[in-house]
Amino acid sequence: MTDTDSGAAPAKPPHGGVRCREPGATGTSKHGTVLSCDMAKDGNYRWQRKFPRSKGGTRRRAPLVDAVVLTPSQLAGRPELDSPKYQEIGNVYLDELRRQPNRAAGDAYLSGLGQGYIKAIQEDLGMGRDRGGVKGRSRVDKHRLILDAVFGPEPPTFDQQSQATSPPVTYEGGTYQRLPGTPARFRVIASDGRDISDTMPVAAFGNPDQHPEEARAALRMYNMDHARRTADASSSWRRALGKVSGRFRLDTGLLEGFGTLPPDRRDDVRDALAGWKNDIHDTSWGVEPAVNAAMRGVAPHTAKTARHEAALREAFNHSHLEEAMTVHRGVGNGHHILPGDWETRDLTGIEWNVPQFTPTSADKDVADGYIGDREARGFGMNIALAQGQPAIAMPDAVGGLDNEGELILPDHLTYRIVRDLGFNADGRRWFDVEIVSES
Repeated sequence: MTDTDSGAAPAKPPHGGVRCREPGATGTSKHGTVLSCDMAKDGNYRWQRKFPRSKGGTRRRAPLVDAVVLTPSQLAGRPELDSPKYQEIGNVYLDELRRQPNRAAGDAYLSGLGQGYIKAIQEDLGMGRDRGGVKGRSRVDKHRLILDAVFGPEPPTFDQQSQATSPPVTYEGGTYQRLPGTPARFRVIASDGRDISDTMPVAAFGNPDQHPEEARAALRMYNMDHARRTADASSSWRRALGKVSGRFRLDTGLLEGFGTLPPDRRDDVRDALAGWKNDIHDTSWGVEPAVNAAMRGVAPHTAKTARHEAALREAFNHSHLEEAMTVHRGVGNGHHILPGDWETRDLTGIEWNVPQFTPTSADKDVADGYIGDREARGFGMNIALAQGQPAIAMPDAVGGLDNEGELILPDHLTYRIVRDLGFNADGRRWFDVEIVSES
């Protein structure tokens, strides 16, 4: 409660206490603190707390407070600390809190009170002297307990609802289950029985709790990825790569097969195949391995590219197809291959030589993604390969993100279009192609 600024005498407090009106008057708060009446800077009299003199001889004063206190006669040995009169004094603040329209307004009201007022309200609610377990709690906790007593408990948060282990919830063929304790954690079991709890985010955006929607998202993502992995494992293009006697594993960086390759040359071949994926030359229309760019004369021919070129040539002598198959290639820029009237006539019979190594894919969808637009004369090739054809496979792990079903063919191959398939529904030109010779 505050004094008025109009100069009119304030109304007498309803609880029997007295306001600060005469300078020098003393009183005692309901908590037993001695206060004195003094004029504040705004010209109003306020009760204030005085401290003992310091060593320097000055008397410190606490900030002026607009408190209502009991006079010494009202204290009478302080028996009223447990009397109805004492409770009535405290109820002034409690009544004001109860007049607030809702919990949020009550919280705002409490935030504007001093700690003494908060303590008075606690005691009025039976929380004094650690009744109600308020001793040692933070101010926020004390406010929460007061607001719970006046306005009722807040609606339980997700964490409060789930302190105990909840029953498993079925979703997308799997289950998720809230575990006990804090911060909130979930056990997530996928449809195939795998525990995927470790795929859940922890402390996302600074929030330490996990939430049910994150568990559901983990199950959805796993199912999508599981479907992709299943399709990968059973795909025809993966089986095709398994029919190549020499393979470079993208997931491990190790060679498989190449049974007749001399042991002292395996490191050079492994280094060359790693460079095939990692040493990239960027052009205006795409990227290609640096060794290929050097062989085409559009990039420097360095000692490294020369070493890789020689190692790859040697590797093809020790890796071949164990059965016939068809692979695919998307050409981004076909200006050096297709004639100017390529869009209007059948191109069956056209031949061209590729001086560099030829990257292909056993997956036609992957090759389709590399086809350039019509302005660049981009096209696709279905290349028929005979059993025994030199080739090197580049498999990734099942579900690996580098899986393009890649299969590399030697350099200096001559290709011939044996059938012009025309433009497909997506506007891309495709040809059936054969290898005519190796030069």
